[in-house]
Amino acid sequence: MDVHKVTMVRRISELGNLSAAARDLGLSQPALTKILARLEDELGVRLFDRSPRGMVPTPSGQFFLSRMQRFEADMRSLTRDLAALNAGHGGEVSLGVGQFWLGRLLPAAIGRMARVAPNVRFRILAGSRSDSIARLMAGDVDLVLGRIADDMDGDLVGEAMADVGMSLVVREDHPLIRLGRPVRYEETNSYGWVLPADNDPTTQYAFVENGLPVPQAVVLTVAHSLTVAILQDTDYITVMPEIAGNRLPEGLCRLPADWLGWSRRAGVIRLRDRTLLPCCDTFVDQLRRVVREG
Repeated sequence: MDVHKVTMVRRISELGNLSAAARDLGLSQPALTKILARLEDELGVRLFDRSPRGMVPTPSGQFFLSRMQRFEADMRSLTRDLAALNAGHGGEVSLGVGQFWLGRLLPAAIGRMARVAPNVRFRILAGSRSDSIARLMAGDVDLVLGRIADDMDGDLVGEAMADVGMSLVVREDHPLIRLGRPVRYEETNSYGWVLPADNDPTTQYAFVENGLPVPQAVVLTVAHSLTVAILQDTDYITVMPEIAGNRLPEGLCRLPADWLGWSRRAGVIRLRDRTLLPCCDTFVDQLRRVVREG
């Protein structure tokens, strides 16, 4: 439907006079009469009755004007939404994330987005790096926050933002903290371990790549919140991948260990040839700022 024809019908209804409507629209009366007749033929209904009061909308004309009013409002809303989408201020960002992003960096980046682009929605799927990459390749997420590997698939491109290392984590008044020095691996044997499930590579990085046996776990879980709750109430130990700038949950602290030397670069991973909504770039920019500011 030509928007100019909608405007024409509305002005005829508002002014109630073909001559007045034609002058208002910059047309001659015969030209406006011809356009109206063609539109009525196109729609198969009569839109106006001529009466002593002038041009009066028929029931079909009233229905047409009511529906077109909603259509015009929807078009204005669509125009605003498209402008916001193009500016990176609307749409949805779907993320596959590793656990270490959940401590502070991701919440801080979302907090920034709430201020600069409050209409952007987020869908966050936490899991192992391999699970997140699989979701990215399948198109289930837009971006992955994770380790940037040298052997990534050629369809992927990564932007490194910060270093990821491994930290032993315990409650603040844990007996090993009182040693006042880096703990030796064998000194941890008297305490239970909370470790991620077998499909998480954390134990590979923390122990196997440092030439150490993987300790027997008292608890196996990939739930970050459960690990935190257990550590806060026990003398158990865990090892966490930790990105620079993250803060530990309340009541927990790092246990220094010289033998835990694994470190890699981490950041944002995306599909090389996939075009994303501008809001994804807005989010990545806010994440860069959070990481940079520490």
